[in-house]
Amino acid sequence: MPNLLGLTLEPNVIGWSLLDAKSKKIKAMGSHVFPIGNVNFGSGRKELSKQSFRRTKRIARVALARNRKRKIKVLQILIKNKMCPLGMEELKLWQQTKEFPTATLKSWFQMNPYALRKKALEPPLSLEELGRIIYQISIHRGFPTKDRFGSTAGNAIYVGIPASQKPGILHTQNQIANCTLGVYLEGLLPEEGNTYRKQNERVRNRFLSRDMFQNELHIIWNFQAQFHSTLTEELKIQIIGQKSANKHQQGAVFYQRPLKSQKFRVGKCELEKTKTKCSISDLTYQEMLAYQWANQLKKNGAYLDEIERHKAAHYFMTKKRFSFKRFRFYLEEVDSIFNYKDDEIIKGSFIHATLSDSEIFGNGWFSFSDSEKEILWHKLHFFDNKDKLKENLILTHQLGYRQASKIAQINLDRRYAPLSKKASKNILFFLKKGLVYNMAVILAGVKSSLGASWENIASKDVDYIIRTVLNLYKSNKGMQFAHALNTFLTEEMELTSIQYAKLYGVYRSDNTLMLKSKYEVSPNADREINNLRVHL
Repeated sequence: MPNLLGLTLEPNVIGWSLLDAKSKKIKAMGSHVFPIGNVNFGSGRKELSKQSFRRTKRIARVALARNRKRKIKVLQILIKNKMCPLGMEELKLWQQTKEFPTATLKSWFQMNPYALRKKALEPPLSLEELGRIIYQISIHRGFPTKDRFGSTAGNAIYVGIPASQKPGILHTQNQIANCTLGVYLEGLLPEEGNTYRKQNERVRNRFLSRDMFQNELHIIWNFQAQFHSTLTEELKIQIIGQKSANKHQQGAVFYQRPLKSQKFRVGKCELEKTKTKCSISDLTYQEMLAYQWANQLKKNGAYLDEIERHKAAHYFMTKKRFSFKRFRFYLEEVDSIFNYKDDEIIKGSFIHATLSDSEIFGNGWFSFSDSEKEILWHKLHFFDNKDKLKENLILTHQLGYRQASKIAQINLDRRYAPLSKKASKNILFFLKKGLVYNMAVILAGVKSSLGASWENIASKDVDYIIRTVLNLYKSNKGMQFAHALNTFLTEEMELTSIQYAKLYGVYRSDNTLMLKSKYEVSPNADREINNLRVHL
């Protein structure tokens, strides 16, 4: 007999009932309650998805395990060099049973590490006292700061949190200008037998940088090495590490696992689909922007000549921002009519303008070789500490202190350009020949499709290709140009299907486009859909 199914839909419940179609009597009924998908549901506290809650707990477990592993490594080195009263067998037993060896380490932990850190720069310490200092710093070792990326103004780590009476890094840096961090912190401790007062500045409630602890340990080690022959340079590198302009080794105390690379999150180039986007501050990309702007300038209805184009591109690269009126005076074309208004502001090239400043390299920057420019740019992009970058520039480039300091202050734009470095370089080749951007992109695709064989083409043949494409563009409109260009590339230049697929823009695939009646369901189709996501 026919039945009727009734459903009641709620956010986390489905109620159902089955009725006889004729008698309208209920034959069966029930409900299905879905488990709540988050924690703290309805409690008034912040609700978290269960996945987010598990991830938070997992990250905490991983952090604890890594800290524990690092402390054990420090203790192993200290025990081996008689800087800790614990034995290696006792350490293994501690690891297995998780029972603290009170009898052995009680007197060692009763030592006041702050008093020892102040005392370490006066009379010689015993090896166990020095080991107590090292172990305490391995537990409280400060924040690893990157002073080149971002501003310190308004950053709580640097300026502190006044509401919580928590001083920042800058406050402590000013206090330890003439002493070590340990000496300053020991001076904040109350006298023995007294406790903290509310108005007292606390030792622990503050932001500290890792560099403060590293500098202090290096000073203490170098002083105490006079009295202990076992405190060798090799042991110092093993425990504390080594900091220099060309070499940076992390010791066991300050070991930090490198972060996983996020390069895979960078989107693909609009033209070179297999290449990732380059940095927006990349030197080649910035030069390409300069010539792109210069090539579309018109004076009295005509494009600029070769000399004027190069002057315009050079001016673009020597200015961070400029008004078009200033550029007009630079060209000495006060009465000419341009396709720009005098009050228009143009954004120039920050990186080229900064490095060609008179206080850094001046116009000599543009006479550097491409490899020299790239090396310097990579240092600006990857060094995260101003002092390390400054020291490296002085040693490897023989720069003066003032010059190196100016360069170390430069903060590059961390965003990404829409193009890859390869595509930018190919387009720049044709922009320098005076072509406008859209034609330069088309010809850059031809250059890319030919690959290494392009270098074997004579300059007169390159000029012939450029003239032919320009003539095709002038004599054909819209899709007629696309058809004429495809004919030229396949018949006269004899491009293969593989080479044809490397062309830039729409001209590489208009013969293969097909309108499908419905979406495909396959792994390949899923990958195509995922590739449509917007990347960085």
